Amino acid sequence: MTMRLNEKEGIVNMQWLTVKLHEISFYLHSIIAERPQKAVSEWKYQALFEKLLQLFCFDTLSQPFIGTEKALIIGHTISSKADIICSRLDTRSESPIICVCEVK
Repeated sequence: MTMRLNEKEGIVNMQWLTVKLHEISFYLHSIIAERPQKAVSEWKYQALFEKLLQLFCFDTLSQPFIGTEKALIIGHTISSKADIICSRLDTRSESPIICVCEVK
């Protein structure tokens, strides 16, 4: 079974959607079950956010597959590493959507 999101979007396979929703449910359950006893790690929130991005058809790339980038800002070298990089083609404009995310 498939479902069309709208006229411009592609068709979403219901089995794929069910798998993604099951993954999100598993991650949420793990976070909620752990919460009263101890602090939830940043990595679990990052994994949950990445699954949510994938649910909306974003391609994601996360640690440890992202390198550190350096830039020279006002005479100082600054380095930074994103937590998640995601992308998706905007079918209305045929332009890519690119996001760099930090999870806190």
